[in-house]
Amino acid sequence: MKKNLPPSYDLDDQAAEWVIRLEDGLNSNSKTELEQWLKQPGSQEALARYKNGWKRFGILTKQNFESEDPVFSENNSARSESPKVFSRFAWGAGLAALFALSFAGIFLNNTPDIPSTESQMRSLIYEDSDLFTLEDGSTVELNENTVIDFAYTAEYRKFWVRSGEVYFTVEKDYERPFDVYAGGTRLRALGTEFNVKYAANSVEVLITEGSVQMSVTPLGNSANIEGVSNDSAPPQLLVSNQKAIVHRNSNSEDGFMVSEISQADISESLSWKPITLKFDSVQLADAVEAFNRYNKIQLIIADPQIASIEIVATFRSNKVDGFVSLLSATFGIEAEYTGEAILLRGAGYL
Repeated sequence: MKKNLPPSYDLDDQAAEWVIRLEDGLNSNSKTELEQWLKQPGSQEALARYKNGWKRFGILTKQNFESEDPVFSENNSARSESPKVFSRFAWGAGLAALFALSFAGIFLNNTPDIPSTESQMRSLIYEDSDLFTLEDGSTVELNENTVIDFAYTAEYRKFWVRSGEVYFTVEKDYERPFDVYAGGTRLRALGTEFNVKYAANSVEVLITEGSVQMSVTPLGNSANIEGVSNDSAPPQLLVSNQKAIVHRNSNSEDGFMVSEISQADISESLSWKPITLKFDSVQLADAVEAFNRYNKIQLIIADPQIASIEIVATFRSNKVDGFVSLLSATFGIEAEYTGEAILLRGAGYL
């Protein structure tokens, strides 16, 4: 590892630091160093464990997610390196501390990765996570109170929306169809992005990129387990900036209607989706301001002495609790929950 690593760094601390270094990208020397480190007993398991934890706390890799808030970039090239080096060690140690707590059952749900060869139906639930990344790079984002089932194999990719709202970002794979079923409606996608909202009497489909084939079971016909009967109407092609509403009652003559939708309406419809906030040597006061723009629960810095602490991390905008927990484990910041606000103070603040 680095020559200036603290002597107290054990295997878990080293794994946390390697996760951060992998996030930044490795040069040839670092890759060789990593190969040597991975020869240690237990190092591969530790690295895999911390990679998963990095994702579960909402700390996202820049390879998978671009920042959607342009305010936060590297602040000052003339800034001294020593605060940033300390910050990186602190974040690594903080991640290790969080894992120690998580294994005691305090913070983390044990959500397994989605298998690529398992054929049985399984479930994705909002309480486990709001974002799932599939092995092919496709992503599934869940709104609150959402449950979906899936069967994801080498031959096909199938999802059943049981309740709630889901946003799909689909990677192209001509060998495996990507089918989504909701309330007698089948959506077949190829390299596209779309939102599905399933309520008791309707299914809403919003296409934001690419195109989707929609098949709908005629009203009054029974559907098979995949949600579409054999005598369904020919597929309806939906393209970008179109919204389809499928009525699951007798109030609609043809069962669904399709309309064009403006960018403003799209933004409003997808306002539930968290965005990605990237903090690159950003002061805590600015990070708090960013979180507060996207959350009802407001973060308040009650101790001016902690406002200038530098943050180096990337978070989903809805991961306030994870952010607060990491601040606590990393910098000893204390949090007081008061209903509509979370007060942040330094340790021992009066």
